[in-house]
Amino acid sequence: IMESIRDGVANTEDPVKLFAEEAKFFVEYHLLRREHPARNFAEALVAQGLAKVTGWSITHVTGSPEALRAA
Repeated sequence: IMESIRDGVANTEDPVKLFAEEAKFFVEYHLLRREHPARNFAEALVAQGLAKVTGWSITHVTGSPEALRAA
């Protein structure tokens, strides 16, 4: 689960970035609330630059916080 991951989009003046909030909601609602034995989606999103680790809540991550930091 991705308690310590957040998107990097803060500027909504760019029309393309307006879709980022909708995409974030979709991912959080449909994907991140599920456990999957074969894949850690949080690490994949961080590694691709689609999310970033926030230091203040990394201690609440289930699994390995070190793996997220390394991604």
